[in-house]
Amino acid sequence: MTFYKKIIIGIAALVLLACSTYMIYNVNSVFPNADSKAYRTGDVTRYRGLKLTVGEVGIYTQEELEEKYPDVKNIDSSFQYDGNGNYVIANIILENDTDETVELGKLGSVTGWVIETDMYGNGMSYFTFLELNPSYGGQSFSKGQKQELILPFHLGEEWITYEKLIQEDIKIIYSFYPTKAYILHEGKSK
Repeated sequence: MTFYKKIIIGIAALVLLACSTYMIYNVNSVFPNADSKAYRTGDVTRYRGLKLTVGEVGIYTQEELEEKYPDVKNIDSSFQYDGNGNYVIANIILENDTDETVELGKLGSVTGWVIETDMYGNGMSYFTFLELNPSYGGQSFSKGQKQELILPFHLGEEWITYEKLIQEDIKIIYSFYPTKAYILHEGKSK
């Protein structure tokens, strides 16, 4: 009797394996890999209906950041990162060049952008962003509204050193699918 149970369990496992294989194949054929689109300083593109102009991208230590942007010293220490770290700062301009108000929605804010470099990634340093962009409205852009933004990304020294960070390509990603669109800062080793 146990012999038949083993055969039934084996057949059921093979059927589940075949169904899983088919489903994985089907998903990968229906939803292909995302195309990559890189934008560099000076490039102009679109972000959720807004004109996006890419500005300079810089790499700073904590001390250099505080020297260039003294307002970051005002951030409550409970909201700051512990230990040493490096910052990647991207400057962008968002402009509503349409005849209507553009609503970004809950998930459309630039505070949801992420950074990738080497094998590391991180989201935006939110409280630093708020300190550097006190007039940022975020969810809605009226006709003709233009806003220059400073986007700060923190990468801990324990993840990637400053010397390695300036050598690596840095991607600031604002769209993952169907096109992986990002701001590219090429490292010095390229």
